[in-house]
Amino acid sequence: MPIAALLFLAGNLLLQSMPVLPGAAWLWLLIPFLLVLTARCWRLIFWLPAGFLCAWLAAATGLFHRLPAHPRQFDAILQGRITSLPHHYADASRFRFDVLDSDPPLKLRSVELTWRTPTSLVHAGQTWRFQVRLRTPHGWRNPGGRDRELRYFNAGVDALGSVAGGRLEHASARAACLTCIREYLAEQMARMLADPNSRALLQALVVGDRRSMTDRQWSVLRRTGTSHLFSISGLHIGLVAGFGVFLGMWLSGGFPRLQRRWSKRRLGVLLGMLLATAYAGLAGFSLPTRRALIMLYSVGAGIALRRVSASWHSLALALLLVQIADPMAVLSAGFWLSFGAVAIIFWLLDGRGGWRSTLRMQLILPLALVPMTVVLFGRVSLLSPLANLLAIPWVSVLVVPEALLGALLIPISSSAAQVVLRLAADSLAGLFWVLEHLSAWPQAVTTLARSATWSAVLAVLGVLWLVAPVAKRWRWPAVVLMVPLFSMGPDRPSDGGWELVSIDVGQGLSVLVRTHNHSLLYDTGPSFHGGGDAVRGAILPVLNDLGVRHLDRLIVSHGDADHSGGLDSLLTALPVTQTEGSDPQHRNGGSACVSGQSWQWDGVRFSFLHPPAGLPYLRNESSCVLLIRSPAGSALLPGDIGSWVERDLVARFGEALRSDVLVVPHHGSGFSSSAEFIQTVHPQLAVLSAGWNNRFHMPRPDVVARYRASGVRLLDSGQRGAIMVQAVDGQGISWRTQRGIAPHYWSVGSPGRRGFSSNRE
Repeated sequence: MPIAALLFLAGNLLLQSMPVLPGAAWLWLLIPFLLVLTARCWRLIFWLPAGFLCAWLAAATGLFHRLPAHPRQFDAILQGRITSLPHHYADASRFRFDVLDSDPPLKLRSVELTWRTPTSLVHAGQTWRFQVRLRTPHGWRNPGGRDRELRYFNAGVDALGSVAGGRLEHASARAACLTCIREYLAEQMARMLADPNSRALLQALVVGDRRSMTDRQWSVLRRTGTSHLFSISGLHIGLVAGFGVFLGMWLSGGFPRLQRRWSKRRLGVLLGMLLATAYAGLAGFSLPTRRALIMLYSVGAGIALRRVSASWHSLALALLLVQIADPMAVLSAGFWLSFGAVAIIFWLLDGRGGWRSTLRMQLILPLALVPMTVVLFGRVSLLSPLANLLAIPWVSVLVVPEALLGALLIPISSSAAQVVLRLAADSLAGLFWVLEHLSAWPQAVTTLARSATWSAVLAVLGVLWLVAPVAKRWRWPAVVLMVPLFSMGPDRPSDGGWELVSIDVGQGLSVLVRTHNHSLLYDTGPSFHGGGDAVRGAILPVLNDLGVRHLDRLIVSHGDADHSGGLDSLLTALPVTQTEGSDPQHRNGGSACVSGQSWQWDGVRFSFLHPPAGLPYLRNESSCVLLIRSPAGSALLPGDIGSWVERDLVARFGEALRSDVLVVPHHGSGFSSSAEFIQTVHPQLAVLSAGWNNRFHMPRPDVVARYRASGVRLLDSGQRGAIMVQAVDGQGISWRTQRGIAPHYWSVGSPGRRGFSSNRE
């Protein structure tokens, strides 16, 4: 069984690594091959193509239902049911909507809609008929960032949209559904608990509702490595199952006749599986809970049927069943962390029990998962072993039982439920107070650049060696194998060279510039209607992936929200030595950017060309214009200047404006990128930062035509993802795009298969 599960996994991963999904013709070639392999001598090899075929069927089904990529948004009338807990903002609600009927007819199964309406109108279980404006699911693509398109694809969200014409018909009231129960319990808990912090954490623990959790809470949990405690997953499912086993064994003592057919152990296992399933239902049967249930069933079914197998065979069976149920689960970090953690637990315990083995496992497990955590997330919490040693028993013993009991009492006695829930909230508040103080340690989290594959493989081998039952004197090679993972850092430009990364932030701008020893960020991306900004989801992942621990300089070109929206979040998340900008309200105590100012880093010269001293703040026209020049190449970052500033720059600097790389002014609007300016700068490459299919219709077709007529290579981050440009002395400039580096069959609008392009194309 273990070998079969691993072969199935290999076939699954082979399909998931393909940039383009193979056509249906592959199916007819693969099925006869599978039939041949069912012969006894080749039966084991059967699992490799079986894994490939299973993954292909799931992927092809998802692509069949997804809304095709349209050049603009697509209008339709949809009738369906709200099937998620609605996210309510100040003047809008966002929810998942399962499609029952559509006009025109569409293949959509489920869409994610935003509706600008009073939040009291939107509840789970309601059936509505909407006029909507749909678009293909699309997300940012950045180094180190999460793939939103994969998340939508894996969740079965076939389109995103907004209610364009208001509601057409309220077809029915709330119907009875599992999500309705979750929403009801969350609402009652909100009414009973006054403290918003404890309330949000309890809602996450009981019904998997994390809508009210704040960025501050997530920061504390991430820095202490305890985020997993507030996402209903394997730990909580196992806890409830264990409680059910003991409860079932105790209750069965009062039914001697039942014990003649069913042993205490079997009755306990059945009750444990039943309670675990009910708890997973409270979490909406999310992917982590489904994965945990399958792992639980693979063990529990063997016990109930008196076919108890070895731990490794149970784990292999769970690995196989999880992939059959959801082949794309292998693309989630939780899949690898869950199975990795269980495998290490089996390895550590090896049939041994008792508190000493459990304590040893608790101390070693976070350390053993460090290599996988670094590879998946690029960071590791140094406090995780200590914090989890305290938090896991605290949550398991003092919080979860009380919280679940309080939830069960809500429909029976609200006053009793309130008492129990407040006890759980008080206990949770005490734990969170401890975690907050631990997270305040400056070195709580160490950010590491994602290392090469070979160093990660060595580190995993080192972990296996470290926890292996061998003599202590033979464990020192394990440490040696883990050294490359922590010693390797990202490549930095050499002296005289520089690197420019146009981060994919949608409709906005954020550009990272690195020299050999320094880092500069030009603009902080947009803020969003209803709250949030691009810092946590786009900018910080890029900085972490490239090993940028602090910024030597932060330039906010001007005060518009699409350029300065993430300023406060960035200053909170990262130390910044110096801040500059044209808008006095967005300098954060820093200085103004003024034409004539310049400085030099590592053989690279930086100069401000605009605005001139004494110019009043004029928003776009006051943008800081930054020129980067070195023997390796040059780049011009003009912000959102318009054509009259372009003419002024041409008149004042002339040929001195010539640059190899130009960040397109004002996202390609019709008021910028004049022909005279393009000809004067005469770039090889123009980097455009605009949202994919944005509502401003940028870049304008006439602007694109002007760049092409001038022979300039134009790259759009909305279509290509992050754009990375390197200037190396003696080699000129070269560039690559994130969607070109890592093309995937589920990605929308990937421009091609090539991962690297250059000025010699």
